[in-house]
Amino acid sequence: MNVLLILKALWQRKAFIAYMCLLGAAAALCFRTFGVKNTYTYAADYYITNSELSKLLVDVDTINTDVQMTRSCKILLKSELALDTVGEMLLKKYGAEYLSNYFQIEQDTDGAAVSYDDLYNCISVDSVDEDTAVLEITVNSENPYIAQDIGQFLSYCAPYLIYFYVGSDYISPYENARLYVNEGLPGTKKIVAFGAGFAFILAIVFVIAFFLLSGRYITDSKDIKKTSGLIVLGSIPYYKMQDTDKDGIIEV
Repeated sequence: MNVLLILKALWQRKAFIAYMCLLGAAAALCFRTFGVKNTYTYAADYYITNSELSKLLVDVDTINTDVQMTRSCKILLKSELALDTVGEMLLKKYGAEYLSNYFQIEQDTDGAAVSYDDLYNCISVDSVDEDTAVLEITVNSENPYIAQDIGQFLSYCAPYLIYFYVGSDYISPYENARLYVNEGLPGTKKIVAFGAGFAFILAIVFVIAFFLLSGRYITDSKDIKKTSGLIVLGSIPYYKMQDTDKDGIIEV
């Protein structure tokens, strides 16, 4: 098969290929804008130890004690005691009607309350490394202000809860709080480029398939033999002759 014929067919349909690329990019942009919701992640790190003085000590006993304390804090800060307090602070600031757009609002004898399960699922409390006294609090939400407030409210409650229930009298910020957008997802430019690239490949495959099915690549006896499997005995010649009566040219 003549590769030049395929390239020629692609070049002849360059407008179609370009149109498909624009269509793919537009579809990807619409998907990114309307199909993928922005997710905001608030993250803050805290150092937890028995006292400020023990932070300076590097002996094995102190490190093991701090690690155990950090593990206990991971459980405490996702308990109903902690998250119910955070839910109350959210209700005071935003109100039940606004929060119902992001969380399930439950009614009990004390009034409205933010669903514990919803808060539990959007909050992550874990050690920065497996054996460390640095605790990281992360919050995921479609609303950046709610994500930031939940993280700050939980960080505000943490020292009191940890002091009374775990026994630590020292908790301090380890790193500045951060707010990420769509963490782990490709950006808009990458999604649009992927859409355009996918449409480009699809258009090329379509043009080549149409070219092959149309039989336009059959140009000589060798192509006929390859495609049909028949033996070519001969060919009809093509030539021009002069018609002396009409002074015209006859094609045969």
